[in-house]
Order: sequence, then structure tokens, then C-alpha cells
Amino acid sequence: MSSPRIVETFLSRKPGRGSRWVGILSVVLCLVVSAAAWESNPSLGDQLTAIREKVFGEHQFWRLFTSMAVHADAEHLISNSLPLALLSSLIFGYYGFWIYPMGLITVGAGVMGISLATYPETIQLLGASGLVYLMAGFWLVLYVSVDRRHSLGQRLFRAAGFSLIFLVPTSYKEGVSYRTHGIGFAAGCVVGLAYFMKHHRRLRSFEKVAPPDDDYANNLAT
Repeated sequence: MSSPRIVETFLSRKPGRGSRWVGILSVVLCLVVSAAAWESNPSLGDQLTAIREKVFGEHQFWRLFTSMAVHADAEHLISNSLPLALLSSLIFGYYGFWIYPMGLITVGAGVMGISLATYPETIQLLGASGLVYLMAGFWLVLYVSVDRRHSLGQRLFRAAGFSLIFLVPTSYKEGVSYRTHGIGFAAGCVVGLAYFMKHHRRLRSFEKVAPPDDDYANNLAT
């Protein structure tokens, strides 16, 4: 007798209403703030970016938040836009407002602060990539933990494929804070695991199991 097969999980349903708009608005916010810093008021970028002396010396902690919206140039913004739109849409759609934007942006500011503390005082950190890697770690840990329609090997393979496409750089670029990426991804994995441990009963309650024979397939056919 074969074991029951899980045919529906928490991730089988469609994302919640407004999820696309959250993804779009996340990118638009970065575009508007970055464009203002590039063109309208060049000094605005210096007022918003995370600078160690300003953050820790002058206690301007709000810079840890605003720096995530500012990007160095169009290429920097474009490289973050697709994964930011995709992940913010998915996480808001499945896990809600208090996870994204509220929770993960707050953790993202913490990631920015931890990374900034490891650099010399003259270094500035800016851009949404630390947040993107944070969200990626969160999403992938929960995907592997929740979506049991597929075997563990298949889930790990898909997670690895996503990482190769969106997260693994194809070349080394001067000025990119790979350290922030790593801290963000690790933090996302920890937060995702903590979320699953706290909510696993609710997440598992969405699972539906097919009969261990062909009745389920027959029912679908009719």
C-alpha cells in the first residue's frame, strides 16, 4: 500500500489580493527615490544613504531604512527590480502585511546596520539588494518547508535553481557589498525557519491528501 500523497498545501492557493501592486510599488518607490537622488537633488543621496559615522556616531538610524531605496545608478536599480518585485509580491501575497513590508523591511534595516558596522567609516551602503537576499532566504526556507506536494529533493533542486538565476552573481563587480548579500540571506533563512516553527501547525492545516490509490486521479478525470 503506497503512502498518502499530498496534493494541496498552503502555497497551492493564489496569493492574496493586492500582491502584484505591492511588488510594483516596491520597485516604484526605489525608482522615485533613486531618480530624485540622481537628478533633482544630488545631495539627497548623501542624506539618505547609510554612512557609518552618521548612523552610529550621530544616531541617524533612519538612514538604515532610506538607504534601501537609494541606488547608485540605473544598472544597480534594474538588477534589483525583478527579484524585489517578485519576492515582495509573493511574500505579501502569502504571508501578509506584517511580514512584508513591515517585518522584513525592519529586519532589512538591521542587516544594513550589521553589515555597515563591519566596514570602515568612509564606506556608504545603499540599494535594496540586502533586502532582496533577506526576502529570498525567507521565501526559500518556507518553500522547502511548506510545499510538500513535491519531494524534498525536488524542492531543494527548485530552490537551488531560483538561487542560481536570481542570487548567484555571474561576475565580480567592484563596489558591490557581497557581505551584505550574505548577511541578508542568512538572516532571511533564520527568520523563515523561526516563522515556520511558530506557525507550522497552521501552515500544515492547508494540506490535502489524496487516497493512496488511483481514486484521486479518477475523480479529477470525471
